[in-house]
This record gives sequence, C-alpha cells and structure tokens, in this order.
Amino acid sequence: MRRGTRLSAALAAVCLTTLIAPAVHAATIFSDSFNDADRNNDGITDDGTSTAVTSPDGVPFYLGRGTSSATVSVVNDAAGLGGGFAAQNISATTTTRPLVANFSNTTLSAGDSISISFDYRLTGAIPDFDRPFRFGLYNAGAAVVTGDTTASATTDDDIGYYVSQDTGNGGTSTNVLSLLGDPATTLLGGTSVGLGATTTNTAYGLTTTDKHHAVFTITRSNDDLVVTLALDNLAVLTGNAVNGNATTSPLTYSFNEFAIGENGAALGYLLDNVTATYTAAATPEPASLSLLAVVGLLAGRRRRSPKH
Repeated sequence: MRRGTRLSAALAAVCLTTLIAPAVHAATIFSDSFNDADRNNDGITDDGTSTAVTSPDGVPFYLGRGTSSATVSVVNDAAGLGGGFAAQNISATTTTRPLVANFSNTTLSAGDSISISFDYRLTGAIPDFDRPFRFGLYNAGAAVVTGDTTASATTDDDIGYYVSQDTGNGGTSTNVLSLLGDPATTLLGGTSVGLGATTTNTAYGLTTTDKHHAVFTITRSNDDLVVTLALDNLAVLTGNAVNGNATTSPLTYSFNEFAIGENGAALGYLLDNVTATYTAAATPEPASLSLLAVVGLLAGRRRRSPKH
C-alpha cells in the first residue's frame, strides 16, 4: 500500500471512529432539592418556621385536584432520603391529591428525550393496594397549576404518560408496576392506555419506607414514543406509545408538567432531588464532518497524482 493511501486510510479510520460516537447534548430543565424548605416558592419556608426565602430554588410544587385531607410540608429527611430537606405529602383520602410542578414546554423531535429523576419513599402506614402510587410527565397545555387548587378541571385535561406502582402486598391484580398513557381523564388515573410494559416482579413494589430512586424517560422514535423506567438497580422496563399497541399515534410530543401522588388509597410519601432533563438527538460533531471532508480531499488528490 502506498504511503498516501495508508495516510488516507488512517484518517478515515479516525474519522469513522469519531462519527460512531456522536455528540449527545443534554440540558437541565429544572432541578429542585428542596433545601430552601420552600416547596411552592412563595418566599416562605414550609418546614414550620415560616422563615423568609430570598431566592427560592427550582420550580413550585403545588397540590392539584383538591387540598382537603392532604397535608403538604417540607421536612428534614436526612436520615431517610439522605439529602436534607424533602417535600412531604400525606393524604388521608382515596381521592387523588398529587403534587404538580410545571416547567418550560419541551417538544420532542425525532431522537430527543425528556427524563425526570428523583428520590422518594413512603412514610407512615403502607396500604395493601393495587398500584396506587403514581408519577409521570404530562402536557398541561396553557392551563397550568399556579397554586394549591381544588379545581380538578385544571389538571384532568392534561395528557401524558405515567407509572403506577403497588404498595404493601398489592391488590387483587398480580401486576406490580405498569407504564401507562393518560388520555385526559383524571390526572394520574382514570381510563389508561397500555404501553406493553407491566411486571409481576414484587421487587418493583413499595413494601417498606426505604429510599427508592427512579428515572422516567420518554424518547421520540420517529412517530412513536419509547417510555422507560429505571428503578433502583432493577432491570429497566420499556414500553411504546404506538408500536405493538392499539393506538395509532402518541398522546403528545410536548411536555411541561411533572405529577406525583396517590390514586385510590390514602398514603404518605417524601420526595427529593428532582431533576428534569432534555436530551437532544445525537448528532455528529462539526469537526468530524470536517475531517471526513479532508479524508475525501486527500483521497481524491492521491488518485489524481501522476505516476513517476
């Protein structure tokens, strides 16, 4: 092999290696650790001290679908979740009283993804119930929650995807955890759309007050959505909004709301270290494309060089 040919081949190998690992660009949409003890960002702590907060962190977390029979506060849970302050919601009703956080609207193009990660644990008595603990990402449209509200209409027209998880010994169903679509019936409940992702493995249930870590991700794949849940160190569960299901199109490609709470059973939980992340589709770096052009130019010049 001539030296010029070897050089072109070496450069091509370097270029292809670079292109195989395209750049991935991720951006934090919001992050909230509740260390300011102000869960609704009204400038006053919610830990019982009513201290002024000059620069609230993250985004407001509000009670949705009603405020009766629900107690929301911020408590020091360093011994539980380990991060200091955490938001706490204790519901004494079987009617959904979720915590809702709105953020800047994020629309997914092909290959883009949005994820929400957080730490959580149950507190108090744990009911034996079929998948009452729920959380998900939604499109709230223009009517976002702006304060603790009793108006269920503000949230029940929201559409999105969520996780439902057993507590205690579960209920009559053998399913322990499911990934579902919510077509604007009741936030975190009502009529749901299956995504083909359900497990009967009891390890995915909430049987103690121990800490759990969840990463819930929605990725656009052309005209479909791939929905995944990474829970603790368990195997990742994966579902599809369209492929293999009866629906012909996803409920939405845009998201601006995180909701978490109970449905059908009274229970309490703590929430901490919430981070929403947008990741753009992987694309080759401009430098890689430039290198590919150089390889092509060198190869072309080599072919045109006269023989001696």
